[in-house]
Amino acid sequence: MTNERLQVKDYLIIALVIAIFAVASIAYQNTQHFSFDQQQMLLKGFHALFTGEYLPWGNEASALGNLPGYVSSFVIGFPLQIHASVESLLIFQLLIRIAGILIFANGLSLLYSRKIVLFGTFVFALSPWMLYQTMLYNPAYLSIGTALAFNCLIRLRSPKYGVPELTYALRFALSLLLVLAVGYCLQLHFSWPVLAATIGIMWLRRDLKVSYLGIIVGIAIVALSLWPFVQVVMVNPSLLTNPSAYAQDRYLGYGLVNVYPVFKGLLYWLRFGSLLVTQKAIVPPIQESFTLAFTVLCYVWIGLSSIVGGATVLFSALCNYFTIRQFPKSEAASDVKLSFTRAITISALLAVLIAAAAAPLVLNFWQIAVIIPFAMIPVLTYFELKPRFLKLATIISAVFFVLANIWGIMYSDKFDYTGNMRASIYGHCLSGFSKEQCAPFAQGLSPEEKADTEARFPYSQDAVDRVIKGLIPPPPQGGED
Repeated sequence: MTNERLQVKDYLIIALVIAIFAVASIAYQNTQHFSFDQQQMLLKGFHALFTGEYLPWGNEASALGNLPGYVSSFVIGFPLQIHASVESLLIFQLLIRIAGILIFANGLSLLYSRKIVLFGTFVFALSPWMLYQTMLYNPAYLSIGTALAFNCLIRLRSPKYGVPELTYALRFALSLLLVLAVGYCLQLHFSWPVLAATIGIMWLRRDLKVSYLGIIVGIAIVALSLWPFVQVVMVNPSLLTNPSAYAQDRYLGYGLVNVYPVFKGLLYWLRFGSLLVTQKAIVPPIQESFTLAFTVLCYVWIGLSSIVGGATVLFSALCNYFTIRQFPKSEAASDVKLSFTRAITISALLAVLIAAAAAPLVLNFWQIAVIIPFAMIPVLTYFELKPRFLKLATIISAVFFVLANIWGIMYSDKFDYTGNMRASIYGHCLSGFSKEQCAPFAQGLSPEEKADTEARFPYSQDAVDRVIKGLIPPPPQGGED
C-alpha cells in the first residue's frame, strides 16, 4: 500500500496547493504587523545591502542572548543584493518556504501512499500553523531546515525498516545534509535543540544508520560558520545576555522544575497534528467599536473553531496512541517501512518533552514549530491504515483553513488588513539609514504615505547600536519587582 509512485495528476494537485500557498503567503505578508523581531532582521539585511557585510549574529532570543551565525543577515541581505526592493524580500522568503513544502512532500512519499502524501502536503502547506508564520522574521525561514532534516532522517532509516542499503557516498551526503539542516536552524532560532534531540534519540534507538564521517564534516562546517560569532563574543560578551527583566529569572531546566511547561510542550505536540491552532492566529480580538452583528459573528467563530479544534486534538491524541501502542499489535506491523513512523513519533515526542523541560521559559508555539512535520506523522499513519474518514478529514480541514486563514490575514494578533507593509519596511530602513539609501523601498508609496512614514520613523541610534553594532544594553539591576 505504501510507496506508490505519484502520478501526473498528483503533481498537479501539489502544484495547486503550492499556488494557493503562494497567494495566501502574499496576503499574509501584506497585512503583517511589524515589531522589533522584524526590525532586527531588516536592519541586518539593509546593513548587508549598503555595506556588503553580513553580521555574524542573529536576533535577540526571548530568554537568552543573540543567535549565532550569518543566516539571519543572509536571508534578508542576499535577496536585497540581487535587487533592492520589497518584492525581493517577499519572493525569496516564498521560494524558501515552497522548497520546504516540496522537500517535506518528498519525504512523505518515501513512507506513505499517494493519497496520504497529498493530504499531508495539503495540511502542512495551508494550515494556519504554517501560514501564520509568514512574516519577515526568523521563524518564517525555518521550514526548509526542518523539512530537510525530516527528509534526511527518513532516507537514513536503518535497513531493519526494509530499505535497501545506501551507497557510502549517498549516506555521507545525507548525513552531512542532516547536520547542515540543524546548523541552519541553529542560526535562525533556539528551537533547534528539538531537532537535535530527535536525531540523537533515533540514533540511540538504532533507528538510523548514518555516516559518521558525514556527521563530523557537517559539524566542522557548522563550527566554521560560527567561528566569526565566537570571535565577536570574545570582544563583546553582551551578545550572550538578554537585557529583559524577566529573562534574568530564567534558567536552563526551568520547565522541569515548574512542570507546566512540560505539559504545554506535550499539548503543542498534539495540537500541531490538529486544528486547534493558537488563538492569536485565528481569533480576532474583540473591540468595543465592533457592530453587534460583527461581535456576534466573532463569538460564533470562536465557539466553532474551539469545538473543531478540541475534537481534532482528541483525534490527534488517539492517533498518537494508535501509532505508539496499537500499531505494533496490528497486522500493519508487518510493513516494516511504515513501522518507521512509530520510531519517528516516539523520538520526536520525547525530544519535545526534553526541550520543554530544559527550556528557560514556557514555550510558545513558534519556539517549537520546527517539530510540526514530525507531529503530523501519527495522524498520517492512522489515515494510512484506516482511510475510511480521510475524505471527511480533508473536507473539514479545507473549510477550516479557508475560514481560519481569512481571519488570520484580515484581523488577528499579528496581521491586520489596515496595515501598510511597504511603509513599515521603508520606515524600518529609515530607523538605521538615510533617506537616499532607503529610497528604493519607498517605491509604491504615495507622497502622503512617504511623508507620514518619514515622520513616524526617525533615525534611531539606539536601534543601530543594538542591532547592527551588537551593543546590547545591560540587564536591569534587581530583576522584576
